[in-house]
Amino acid sequence: MGRSPTMQDSGSDIEELRRIKYRCLALLPFFSFLAIVSSFAYFAMRVSNLIEAARLTDSYSSCFNSALYLLIEVGLLLPNLLDHSLRCLALGGQGASKMRHLRLVEQENVPRVDVFITCAGEEVETIINTVEAACALDYPQQKFRVLVFDDAGSEELRNRVEELKTTRANLFYSAREKEANHHFKAGNLNHALQYAGNLPEGPASLIAALDADMIPAPEWLRALIPHILSDDNIALVQPPQRFYDVPSHDPLLQGLDVNFKVTEPLKEMIGTTWCGGSGYLIRKKAIDSIGGFPTESVGEDMYCSNILLGHGWNTLYVDESLQYGRVPESYKAHVKQQGRWHVGRVQTAIAMRFYLFGEHSQKLNFRQRGVGLIYTFLSLANILTALAMALMPVALFSGNPLVVAPRAESLRWLLGMAIVCVITDWLDNCTVALITGYRIAVSESHAACWIAPYHAACLISAFLPQRLRNKQFQFTSSGSDGTSQKERDGANTTPFAERLRDMLWDNKIALHGIYFAVLTCAVAYNARLAFQSTHPHVNLKSLIMDMIVRTGWPPLLWLVCLNSVAVPIRYAFLPPTIPNREQLLKRDPVLRASYPEERAGDDSDSEADAGFVGQHTCYTLCVLYVLSLTWYV
Repeated sequence: MGRSPTMQDSGSDIEELRRIKYRCLALLPFFSFLAIVSSFAYFAMRVSNLIEAARLTDSYSSCFNSALYLLIEVGLLLPNLLDHSLRCLALGGQGASKMRHLRLVEQENVPRVDVFITCAGEEVETIINTVEAACALDYPQQKFRVLVFDDAGSEELRNRVEELKTTRANLFYSAREKEANHHFKAGNLNHALQYAGNLPEGPASLIAALDADMIPAPEWLRALIPHILSDDNIALVQPPQRFYDVPSHDPLLQGLDVNFKVTEPLKEMIGTTWCGGSGYLIRKKAIDSIGGFPTESVGEDMYCSNILLGHGWNTLYVDESLQYGRVPESYKAHVKQQGRWHVGRVQTAIAMRFYLFGEHSQKLNFRQRGVGLIYTFLSLANILTALAMALMPVALFSGNPLVVAPRAESLRWLLGMAIVCVITDWLDNCTVALITGYRIAVSESHAACWIAPYHAACLISAFLPQRLRNKQFQFTSSGSDGTSQKERDGANTTPFAERLRDMLWDNKIALHGIYFAVLTCAVAYNARLAFQSTHPHVNLKSLIMDMIVRTGWPPLLWLVCLNSVAVPIRYAFLPPTIPNREQLLKRDPVLRASYPEERAGDDSDSEADAGFVGQHTCYTLCVLYVLSLTWYV
């Protein structure tokens, strides 16, 4: 290099905000550790009380129901505990020292880069927006090539690329002949490696990859290259993904704010950055050293990252917004995308021998193995969460208390431990909220419940024999889902009743509605039994205690379930609307490319946000009030 990469001054205000963010990130593992310790202490006391109560009582039905509710607690709280465990791995990590904003300032003596754009049936205009932006990168034109790899073999796309090629000499198009076992995106990427290597100039030393809908910022390459050149052992550099068409208030959490603003920076502190599938920069030498992109998992990005780490390479997360894409445009597409990610995690774990042994895991350190295992358990936990949700009405309709203890004093101590769990979890949420916003931080935990049955069905279906698999969960690219519902299209003229019927039945949201009604009735039934048990000689202390062990046991998991399943129900009746893609993009006449408007996908309604904050604050105060009553009784 003629000149070494230098850090770009991003402004004192911005740097100060980043420092505040990283201070919050440094605190988060500590609060997560407290949450784990308090949760394990609670469950230990819970099991101890249950065993002693079973030994002293003749009412085995009450003990059985309490054991059943213990299983429900584990199923519903396990994803949260696994999240806390992941954050705890960052305790004593390397910190955020590497997360600097750098710029390559050299103009001529720069490395050659091949930009791969993979597509599989997305809208042609969406792909062309990405191609134009890739061709307009702030990088010497003779030093990079833009290569479009079309797995759908679209004649229209081929013609459009050929038209652009007349003014952009570094643009290429290829569509492979797919075999029966074509390995989806991984197969397309391996075809890209072969195709680029056969071009007259040969392969470039660096490969940058974009999804078909991801528009790169002009400075994309200049921002990433200094990081990968800073250490010969860095194989891959990954920036976050931002989205310009996230619906208002993001009801389905498609913006992935917690992931890219909290989880990925923490994983960088652990030294376990994974490829996100788009926007990354990778060394050609590194990908060749592992035999190309692995094909044993539909999560080829995650699998590739783990193999690189297992072979001694390093990866790096660059916390700077450099690419802007689109979220799945329908409820159905969102659920399928999420399901595919979970299947990919489990397939990767199996291929990596669960990160414990095998050639691809040899050089993984303890923390890297831990991250892989936690993500695997997070995916598999969906099955237990779905089972716990199904058992919740059973436990409430049984007519027995949800929790039993051998003595009143034991019950009070158990509730005291419960209030510690509530407080530590609240502190953890508040720390996340300082980075993502309160609504996003709390909604993340709600999402784990309503979507768990979909994920469980997807995981089970994926590992069944081929003839038994459900076609609903087969792989399709997010952008080529082909749904005809278009529920977010403001210009959609489909009658409301027809659209609602499609949402309720085709997407199985009606089951959420049925579950909401059944669980509400179960709570009312068990609460009624508490009043009947003290009639006609009403004793206030007895009534309060009976209400607590029947319906008020913190953290009111039945209320968590109701809040969660209400998300898809609200979505079915009041789906958000978003402007069409052209309205969210602005054409740059100089660069001859379209880029998202500055605030696209970032609108907010302070009144609605305030309502959400108020709702959850009231819920938290209710839990704390119920717990405070225990010292009275």
